[in-house]
Amino acid sequence: MAERFHANGVHRLKTRIARGPAPLRTQAALRVAEPLLSAPVAFRTNWTLARLAAEIEAGEGFCVSRSQLSKALRKKGAFVSGGRATR
Repeated sequence: MAERFHANGVHRLKTRIARGPAPLRTQAALRVAEPLLSAPVAFRTNWTLARLAAEIEAGEGFCVSRSQLSKALRKKGAFVSGGRATR
């Protein structure tokens, strides 16, 4: 890492993509949440993070915390209303 910094400066360090496993659980959680939150408002349930987490657990078979779900939804950016994500 020091070699890259000395050769290319800070810019080179920031452009590198972090290694690690793909966020499979987050992707699965969003697969369940997207259709639920995309339904027309007139027919949509009032979803909370706790309700979404329970639906994801029922559909995918694993637990996702409300904080992790909140981060995933904010990162996705598709479900933010009025500048604030679902609580």
